[in-house]
Amino acid sequence: MDTPGHVDFAAQTEQVLPVLDYALLVVSATDGIQGSTRLWWRLLQAANIPTFIFINKTDSLGANVTGVIEQLQTEFDAGCLPLTSDNYEAIAMTDEAALDELLSTETLADPTIQRLIDHRHVFPVYTGAALKLAGVDELIAGLTHWTSPLTPASNALAGRVFKISHAPTGERLTWLRVTGGTLQAKTELLPGEKN
Repeated sequence: MDTPGHVDFAAQTEQVLPVLDYALLVVSATDGIQGSTRLWWRLLQAANIPTFIFINKTDSLGANVTGVIEQLQTEFDAGCLPLTSDNYEAIAMTDEAALDELLSTETLADPTIQRLIDHRHVFPVYTGAALKLAGVDELIAGLTHWTSPLTPASNALAGRVFKISHAPTGERLTWLRVTGGTLQAKTELLPGEKN
């Protein structure tokens, strides 16, 4: 979610929140937290969606990465932190079990940090300039490393409809997030039919 982003896409973005495993909140290094940033934060919080943060436009005149991180920690959550070993103490302070681990081993295991992210105790912060692809590789690597795939509750077909739209030909399209089982492309599901 790009903030402030274009208001025309806000409703469409909000529609997909229930099917997200993770979210990426993009905040400007020059403007910091805006009204729409607060709105998306509240919506992500209400939906309990683990969130990564990308501070963008760090190459722009007036960029203040440190100030934006402080603003995120003050207004949103103290767990808005870059995931570096220098920050292990601050990361561990978000959870008692993590703090115990740090005190006994002097480090935090990757699964511990993953759990903190998944439970919304930590919100990893990355920085860069997306237009110039600066910091994007690090962000993608972080998403790959720190996220875990959704484990389906069962092998039975299950899903959640998150959007209904219409094709240019007028036929109705149903957008579905499959959360269990498998569904082949172009499969028709009829009411009452079991797979």
